[in-house]
Amino acid sequence: MARCKKLIGTPAKEELKGIGWITGQIEGGLVKVKNQADQVTVYEIQSVDNRVKLSKKNGHPSFHIYITSKGRLSEDWTSPGNAFQNKKLKEVERLAGDQVNVWIKSALGKLQSEYRTDVLKFGEKYRIQYPREWEKVKGKWDELFAEADITYDVDINIDNFGSSGRKR
Repeated sequence: MARCKKLIGTPAKEELKGIGWITGQIEGGLVKVKNQADQVTVYEIQSVDNRVKLSKKNGHPSFHIYITSKGRLSEDWTSPGNAFQNKKLKEVERLAGDQVNVWIKSALGKLQSEYRTDVLKFGEKYRIQYPREWEKVKGKWDELFAEADITYDVDINIDNFGSSGRKR
């Protein structure tokens, strides 16, 4: 039976950002974060790489997404002279990673709970890794995707500081 393709919803901006991070289909962009003192810092994305590992837990598909990003400290509105210290950079990397985690969690929640459909094309990975089983489950893949265990790690690395500054 052929599957009917139809519009089932429109993800919000943050969910689209999450989908971009999950798929690694990001070409630049900014991640604006605030520290505890409500001071703004901007991480500028230079590259995003992802790797998806498929496994099975209790006979059900399980995915783990490894996401790494390299970029620059684009704007820093915090205390002067503080931006290029290792401690400060680690804080910005953590805050940017936390923001990306929020986007990814939102996207996965929407895709698995509300839309219950695999726009991430994880089914293609399953088809390649388990071709015999795929023949049995392909008709109900979206249901399996909706129940799949999906975890992720985000690693943000600042390796550039714009036009001035150096890492201490």
